[in-house]
Amino acid sequence: MRTAFLVHLIAVALTAWIITAASADEEMITGTASFRERIGLPPNAVFEAVLEDVSRVDAPAVEIARTTIEGPGQPPIAFSLAFDRSAIDERFTYAVRTRIRVGERLMFTSNTLHRVLTRGAPNEVAVMMQMIGGRTGAPHATDQDVLEPPAAPALLDGMFVYMADAARLTECKTGRSYPVAMEADFQRLERAYLQARAEPGEELMVTFDGRITERPRMEGEGSEETAVVERFINVWSGETCERNRADATLTNTYWRIVKLADEDVRGKEGHREPHILLRADPPHFSATAGCNQIVGGYETAGETLHFQQPASTMMACPPPLDQLERRLADALAKTAHLAHQRPGSRAARG
Repeated sequence: MRTAFLVHLIAVALTAWIITAASADEEMITGTASFRERIGLPPNAVFEAVLEDVSRVDAPAVEIARTTIEGPGQPPIAFSLAFDRSAIDERFTYAVRTRIRVGERLMFTSNTLHRVLTRGAPNEVAVMMQMIGGRTGAPHATDQDVLEPPAAPALLDGMFVYMADAARLTECKTGRSYPVAMEADFQRLERAYLQARAEPGEELMVTFDGRITERPRMEGEGSEETAVVERFINVWSGETCERNRADATLTNTYWRIVKLADEDVRGKEGHREPHILLRADPPHFSATAGCNQIVGGYETAGETLHFQQPASTMMACPPPLDQLERRLADALAKTAHLAHQRPGSRAARG
């Protein structure tokens, strides 16, 4: 019995040593997050703090640790981030960012870089967040108190660059330069850009449904006009704003089909390029996914566009053209609106 008890004590001690040894490299960042607005957070608010490696200028920040607090109460919000010290390289730069969400909507976010851990930076931070849009001064925050209805998305195109965890768009139409918010459909744009660029810092032309709205500055106080990517469309390698200055008319223009229902369109080698061509007098169109020819009439007024019941040749199409042709027919049947974009020989969207 005594032997069994000693064995039990040894086992408990050994287990405690293993647990201690496994967590010996774990360290903690502590901090508080506040905002200046005199409003209360709604009960369904969610606070997030993230520790990131922001060292590389040619790649997105790498997440090291994250903490989430549901119903964080009122500021200052105390938080801690547990991280593995062995994951930290003293040569690199690390930072903490914070935000508060209500559902899927961003309510507050940090707008300055809060460095920690290396190069003389501390293990403790005090973050002052900025409210995203909306009114201030309400005694209690609701969705209506905090967030204004966003502007309707519009088709935007311009030269895009992403470096040092910062994204920027120079719009083709106006020549104005905007920071790009890392929210909504930004991650799809980021992935496509990183795959398409030939070298870090290269400017590439992009197209997306989005809006220009006020967002907190990344550095310093206040807000600035920022591009928000609501729906990413495409990256155009080799294209520039200068090459696409001429306005293209809807009719008598060769429209290359590059996306259908947010999915990339790739033709088949040895077959025709997927495209659509609209003629004005009388209104009729011809289209193909690279196999059969689809023809029919259409009606347009302002920003509306409707394709009438089409006819098609009946060849058997090889994969993947058979599926692509069905997607094209479905897209034509569902088209209701027209977003007419300047680059004349690149893309059309319904």
